[in-house]
Amino acid sequence: MRARAAVLAAALLCFALPLRCGAEPQAALQGGLDATVAALSEGRTDDAIALARETLELARRHPAPDPQLFAYALNNLAYGLQLSGQAGQGSGVLYQEALEHLAARGQDVSPAALTVTANLAGLEAVAGRPEVGGQRLIRFLTAAQGGPLEGAALGALSSFHFTEGGYDDAARYLEQMLAVEPALLNGMFGAVFQAYSTAQHAAEAEERHLDAVALIRGKISILRAFLPDETEAMRSYLQSIYFHYHQAGEYGRAAQAIRDWAAEAPLNDEDRAYVDETASLFLQAAQLSGYTERRDVQLDYTELAVAFAELLDGGADPRLGHALRERAAARENLGLTEEATADLQKALAVLAQSDEGRQSLFLVLSDLASLSWLTGDYGRAEDLYAQADAAYARALALGAAPLTPIDLVIEGTNRASLAISLGRPEEALAMAAEARALFRRDSETQEQKWNTRYLAARIDSVEALAYSELGQNAAAEAAALSALKIARAALPAGHPDLALTLTNTADLLFVLGRREMAVRLAEEAVEINREALPETMPNAIETELKLVLFHLTAGNRAQAIEGLRRITERRKSPAYRAALPEASGDFEMLAWALLVEGDDDPAILDEAFTALQWTQITRSADALAMMEARLKLGDPEQAALLRRRQDLIEDHKSNRSRLLAGYAAGEGAQAIAALTRRNDELEAGLQQVDTALAALGLEGTGFGGVTPVSIAEVQRLLGPREALVTFLLPGLRADQVVGLEASSNMVVAITADGVSIAPVRETSRRALRARIGDFRCQVAVGEPGCAGGRAAGTRGAMVGLSSDDSEGGAEGFDLAGAHALYLDLFGGVEAALDGRDHLILVPPPDLLRLPFEALVTTARTPGTLADADWMVRRHAISVLPSVPSFRALRQGVRPAGVAAGHLLAVGDPAIGSAADADCGAMELAMLRSAPPTGSVMSGRAGRDGLLLADTAALRALPRLPDATCELRAIRRNFGAAPATVLLGAAATESAIKDMDAAGGLAAYDVIVFATHGLTAGESGARAPGLVLTPPDAASARDDGLLSAAEIAVLRLNSDLVVLSACNTAAGEAGDEDGLSGLARAFFHAGARSLLVTHWPVYSQAAVEISTGLFEERSRQPGISTAEALRGAVLRLLARARGDRIRAHPSYWAAFAVVGAG
Repeated sequence: MRARAAVLAAALLCFALPLRCGAEPQAALQGGLDATVAALSEGRTDDAIALARETLELARRHPAPDPQLFAYALNNLAYGLQLSGQAGQGSGVLYQEALEHLAARGQDVSPAALTVTANLAGLEAVAGRPEVGGQRLIRFLTAAQGGPLEGAALGALSSFHFTEGGYDDAARYLEQMLAVEPALLNGMFGAVFQAYSTAQHAAEAEERHLDAVALIRGKISILRAFLPDETEAMRSYLQSIYFHYHQAGEYGRAAQAIRDWAAEAPLNDEDRAYVDETASLFLQAAQLSGYTERRDVQLDYTELAVAFAELLDGGADPRLGHALRERAAARENLGLTEEATADLQKALAVLAQSDEGRQSLFLVLSDLASLSWLTGDYGRAEDLYAQADAAYARALALGAAPLTPIDLVIEGTNRASLAISLGRPEEALAMAAEARALFRRDSETQEQKWNTRYLAARIDSVEALAYSELGQNAAAEAAALSALKIARAALPAGHPDLALTLTNTADLLFVLGRREMAVRLAEEAVEINREALPETMPNAIETELKLVLFHLTAGNRAQAIEGLRRITERRKSPAYRAALPEASGDFEMLAWALLVEGDDDPAILDEAFTALQWTQITRSADALAMMEARLKLGDPEQAALLRRRQDLIEDHKSNRSRLLAGYAAGEGAQAIAALTRRNDELEAGLQQVDTALAALGLEGTGFGGVTPVSIAEVQRLLGPREALVTFLLPGLRADQVVGLEASSNMVVAITADGVSIAPVRETSRRALRARIGDFRCQVAVGEPGCAGGRAAGTRGAMVGLSSDDSEGGAEGFDLAGAHALYLDLFGGVEAALDGRDHLILVPPPDLLRLPFEALVTTARTPGTLADADWMVRRHAISVLPSVPSFRALRQGVRPAGVAAGHLLAVGDPAIGSAADADCGAMELAMLRSAPPTGSVMSGRAGRDGLLLADTAALRALPRLPDATCELRAIRRNFGAAPATVLLGAAATESAIKDMDAAGGLAAYDVIVFATHGLTAGESGARAPGLVLTPPDAASARDDGLLSAAEIAVLRLNSDLVVLSACNTAAGEAGDEDGLSGLARAFFHAGARSLLVTHWPVYSQAAVEISTGLFEERSRQPGISTAEALRGAVLRLLARARGDRIRAHPSYWAAFAVVGAG
């Protein structure tokens, strides 16, 4: 191996790392180095060693030798000894001395340092420590990135891995080197190409297919750099890569190779004939593989079917639609429901392009309905089944063959399962009976295959669930056991569908009290899946989780903990990242079990705290994690790539959701086509960005998952008068879990000098959510679901309303209930929080809606509501979506170009008809009734498929003249600091986007919006947004509504964004992540803290609170935003005695700080 690599090593190292490095002339020393190199080059190793010794002695005698020359002298002797087999006589010591000498003189990133590092890495490899040598070179590369030695360092890494037979890494570093500094191979690329060819032929002879792929990839990178016109040679090599991947059984990677082959140059007639034939063969193989192969192998076959079908007829051939459907089925079998849904959406778009394809649309719609049922979206599933029925009727009219009896059996059992989930078990039993009759009729007419015979088990399983829902337990048990008996007889040994039947049967039996049998069946299912499925696949995880739950409820916590450790580690894998938020319960149970077993063990406590952080994956937390990753990158171009990926992912999720909703609603072909085109554009963009990030080694940076914070790190980041409080809410019931005597819900309080853990008194998470809902009904103006009203979608307009008016007065506030909620959540850690002026709260998503400041800390009955012991009197409070986001925000540094005190204020858009406000005589404005009944959306979509706002409807919203007073008052608190204030006609989307395009938004560290805020679903808005001055005609660039999607792609570097509008903390429609709307969008854009509102606010309250906050900052420079908000609220309460409106929490408690300070 090493002899074969000698030519490559010489080409990459000697040219990249000349032993003469342009140092100042020191003739004798330089002459000795030259003579040593000449002797080494001529193979006179003994002479070279003697010369190197003399040169080194000369260098040691020199009073101030050039550091580079001195290091080369040490290096040459060490290298000579190494070549002669005398490395044990001190080569390693000499290399280390050279590196230390250079580091002491600030030359640890220099030509000599790279030469020495490369040689020392080779010495480590010879000694059997190649990973140590490789890490040395990687550290050098990290330090050299962006500098003149980056290319040479990449070349050294490539040479090192080639020498060690690590061809995949060798080719990857070679590609990177050629991208950075191709001139390093000028004049010698032929020698390197030949070295790769020689190694490739050896790999092929030994059937080392993956090595051959890596070596071919390296050859292609050389051709692209030096002989770019050799397209036929490159296509031939790409086809060879496909062949090697196929031979290695790497079908998914083979699929990508065939795409690369086709993209290299237009296909000729021979190519097209080959693709046509192969596409049909692989589609047939994919259809058969579902019955004969492991589930992951089935997926690989379908990848090949899709790859070849994509090349047919510009992607419009119906075979592509069928191949995508097969891939969706394979992904569904592995539990990859989100990916399966995406495939089915693409299949619909393909099949809709031809009459032949339209004959199969109903099948895909039915598959989508089944997937929606699997993911718990039962209403959408029912809608999609209705669309499938309509598509089936159209298919029959086009000449499609009717469904076979077995197809109808499958359809019937799927729809029966949905009926059970919709609470209609009698209907499900009728559907199951019909399916059984069809099944029997088919069995009487032909010999059924094993996969068809298994359908009888599915019918029994559906009936078992339906009987269980009806309380007919004996019938349910009999049907479940019958299903298992049929599955054992029909399915091949070790089939994953047998594991699924075992799991479902075990689940039902456990509920029915047959616990020992249930555990045995679940254990059998786990064993089958260990052989049949990759361990990270959701279906394998769900089966083991069922067994863990059995252990947990039986009180076997040690076994449950071990199982949960395995499960949660798999949940963290890249294969599962998309579904992490849905898996939070697994991490909650692990954290709870660990705390119950050993909360006095620091290691166990940290493990539980880490598990808890994995429950906090929300879109807001993801936005902050990505912001942290961007801040860590010193290279602006790399940070921009991460930002671009973040933007594309957000857009892709949103577009996919709209597309599925469009199919379910039966939207027109034109709307669906626009969304499909947008989906394709976004996926192409993601592919480009991911490729670029992968080339930089950044493919996993800031994306998916959690980088947990230890308790010690949290304590280091906390001030002496601060505490971080978070909650663990598994909501386990004592009547279901043996040994659970108190609440399983817990509160965790961390201070700089301690950790306190206590139970949350409320045992039920659902009950806690209901109590929070009741509490909000007392304070949130027009809260949906509360008696007497619905939420207003706008900030209240100023009107002359007296504070004597009874609407929204202080009566009816339940002080005792507010105190009980405080005791439940914080009572157990109250002593630990004593004297902590600032609380950083990290609640789970369903607690984010709670206005913590309005909880009551004592049972005392105050004389007036203003004098109640509100929590805000004890603590300044800020809220965060996750514990890691605390680190991200506390450690973030102010980017270059952002000056403290620079203000951008935007508000009082030119809408409505109210006159200017008299800022010196403003009266209290109550929130008016709901916004106009008509939608503010036009129904017309822009080029990106997003609906545009109706500019006339926006102009009809009431004006906010008080916002001008508010922003001018805030401006005065900034004194002489630079500020930009956009009011009235100047407050437009175009102005904001123009500033962003010029990089101007990034220069403001404080941004304030004082305007109407629309929340998702209100006034017809599909997503949250801020109302600005509408243009004459709406366009994608400016329709007068700055939506969350548009905010997310702005480039901010602000310390604080104030959203002085209504309901700006609210999430998107149906989303329990209470910070997933405007707040998430601003974090995504780069804001580090926000002032948001929990409900539609009184317009005058917005003025008082926001201006009061900045007055507090002006009075006490350096205080945190949370402290400034607290000060503003306390001053307001001091002035509010006798004022029933201002004293009520509905007036002041809507405002919350989201951030770390």
